[in-house]
Amino acid sequence: MFKHIRKSLLPWQVKDIRAIFGAVNPATGARRYRRAYDEKPKKNGKTFLVGACPIYHLVFEEMVEPRPEAYGAAATKEQASLVFKAASALIEENPALRSLLRVYPSSKKIVLRDGRGFYQVLSSDGKGADGIEPSLALFDEVHRWTTEKARTLWDVMWKGMISRPEPLGIMTTTAGDQDESLIWNDERDFAESVIAGETEAPTYYVSLSQADERRAKEDPSYWTSLEARVTANPSHEANGGFLPDTALVEELSKALKKGSQGRATYERYHLGIRGSATENAVINMAVWMEDGSGVDLRTWPTYDFELLARKWGLVERPCSLGVDASWSNDLTALAALFPPAGMEPWRVLLWFWMPAGKVSELEMKTQVPYSQWVDKGFIETCPGNANDYRLLTERAKWCKQMFDVREIAYDPWNFRSTALDLQDADFTLAEIPQVFAYLSAPTKDFLVAYESGRLHHGNNPVMNFCARSLSLDGDRKDNVKPDKPKRVKSKKRIDGVSAAITAWSRAMVLADSGVDLDAFLNDPVRL
Repeated sequence: MFKHIRKSLLPWQVKDIRAIFGAVNPATGARRYRRAYDEKPKKNGKTFLVGACPIYHLVFEEMVEPRPEAYGAAATKEQASLVFKAASALIEENPALRSLLRVYPSSKKIVLRDGRGFYQVLSSDGKGADGIEPSLALFDEVHRWTTEKARTLWDVMWKGMISRPEPLGIMTTTAGDQDESLIWNDERDFAESVIAGETEAPTYYVSLSQADERRAKEDPSYWTSLEARVTANPSHEANGGFLPDTALVEELSKALKKGSQGRATYERYHLGIRGSATENAVINMAVWMEDGSGVDLRTWPTYDFELLARKWGLVERPCSLGVDASWSNDLTALAALFPPAGMEPWRVLLWFWMPAGKVSELEMKTQVPYSQWVDKGFIETCPGNANDYRLLTERAKWCKQMFDVREIAYDPWNFRSTALDLQDADFTLAEIPQVFAYLSAPTKDFLVAYESGRLHHGNNPVMNFCARSLSLDGDRKDNVKPDKPKRVKSKKRIDGVSAAITAWSRAMVLADSGVDLDAFLNDPVRL
């Protein structure tokens, strides 16, 4: 029976099933992954794969869960029923499975004939879900979970698993629109942060297939190419799968007739590019993380910024400091930016602060791993529920002892009183209002430097999070500047990037900095 099922699966499906159900914690022998996120474009066989999951759980995991309870849910009961139908079809085709399992189509339920456990489709309104204790929970087409009732069901299923010794939740979906489903958008962001190494989540499995978002934005022909189709669709015939290219070309032809809206729909459903992503994405994280500095801070047990400064040879080097001062209860950043001499790269050291009393609250609300970053020293905490800029002042004084600090650049909006204190401490201060006139040139140079591999940041995980969150505001004169996320509604933060660009506005024009700016400004890579 196992060989028969395995022969029906494609390599990517075998890989996912083996990892999700087969990986164990070597220290305990227990299931390694407790959450799995699987995002693929349409028609790649996700439903068939998920249909096999409750069968495997009921039949083969008796040692893990002697009394298994598997539940399947989607934004609509009709969608959840598709997984039930896939499971039923697999059982119907296999005599061995029919001898072990009984299917009840009317109630959308599959039970073990010996009475040990079952699989049940839940109603999308959450009624009757209270009190369930899933050992396996299936969440299908998560990008469609948009309503308050869907949120309730989502919470009930996850919380119900707490009492199980080795629970497993599997989320499957196609790409959604980042403004449509907060549930999906948060989970996708978390999955990307795991892939990027920003978040340590050893019990979280990610399988995400998509075309290159950056190329889709910059290359007008890429989204229509065979390369994009093959990259995004693991079941494409060119990958040895069952999905014919002619079917995707037919969808592409329809999209071309519908203009920009047709393209957006095609990219979402068939290339795995989230809605609005091609318009809003600024930083290509694959390029960004090819840092080239010889340092990967994500692998360091703690953030030793003095050791990093010495590794990069920054002691006594000229630099500008940039400040991004937050609301009283959010993230604050200080960037020390070191301009290049000749064709050297730019280098940036970063420090972040947030109130200790807000760490758990913000982490619960946003699923951003603030506590991990605090534990490793990438974020320092201020006592209580408000930021204490005295900590930033002390770090600036440390920088003055270690480096040749030329200026501190800051936004005067909510930092002027602290700026006066720094001025009294014999710093030179420069007000940088967050408007196009001050920020457009440094923003563009910041982007050019990272794209050409001439910005070293060491893959500071908090800075990576800020880079991935970056979007731009523009005017009709081709000016740009960082676009601050709405802090109340958005989990995204760009404080580290904002601090670096604020510092950049001064570092690029300091006539007495000892920096060979002519070499940088005339760099053919930049032009």
